[in-house]
Amino acid sequence: MHDLTSPGWRWRGLGRSMLQALPVAVLLALLPGPAWVHVAVPALLLSSVAFVSAAYADDLRDRRLAQHGLPVPEREPPPRGF
Repeated sequence: MHDLTSPGWRWRGLGRSMLQALPVAVLLALLPGPAWVHVAVPALLLSSVAFVSAAYADDLRDRRLAQHGLPVPEREPPPRGF
């Protein structure tokens, strides 16, 4: 529960996602091709993983808490007009 409720839980979630994508990024960097592809493809993968992880952090945390039978914190509704 500490991992999902203490300060810094978003950073730990982002780090966990990046760590899981890192081996795939390394393999993509080793594929044959021009030098810019060796940098651009892994960078695109890691930036995509970071975006999705940050965008869905609350939902992923809520799912993990509910999965273990722990209380899910209430969220404020979004402001009107969104």
